[in-house]
Amino acid sequence: MEENSFKEFVINQKIPFQLILEKAGIEVSYQGNLFCPFHENTVTPAAKLYKDEDGDKIFCFAERRMYKPVDVIKRGMINISVDTLFGRVWRKLGEDEREKLRQDFGKPVSIFPEGWNKIEEELVKFEKGEIDIAELLCVFINRR
Repeated sequence: MEENSFKEFVINQKIPFQLILEKAGIEVSYQGNLFCPFHENTVTPAAKLYKDEDGDKIFCFAERRMYKPVDVIKRGMINISVDTLFGRVWRKLGEDEREKLRQDFGKPVSIFPEGWNKIEEELVKFEKGEIDIAELLCVFINRR
């Protein structure tokens, strides 16, 4: 087991995105789209925060990239190391939770939210000019 990957896995499983972004001075919610905290984005919301059994994720529509809570640390958005945060989280877990995390580490997980295939189809249609931006946005609005 790669030690750093496991530490990042634990952080992604146990630290809510909302909490880690608040520590970075960025307020987000699980409702609707949001301004992507990972790039300059001030005109229209370009991301969506998802919470599922694999932990929290932010999908940036502009970058077509999925971010996880540990990316806030890796980007230097808060002043804490992966090792330090992992240590704080790990000490608070019971042995049953620790064992479950050990067992779940390395299992295949979907990095895309439920219903992603439909969104991806619509993005391709938009790129080809088959639908306009209003129709594309309807797909995202109806995902709430």
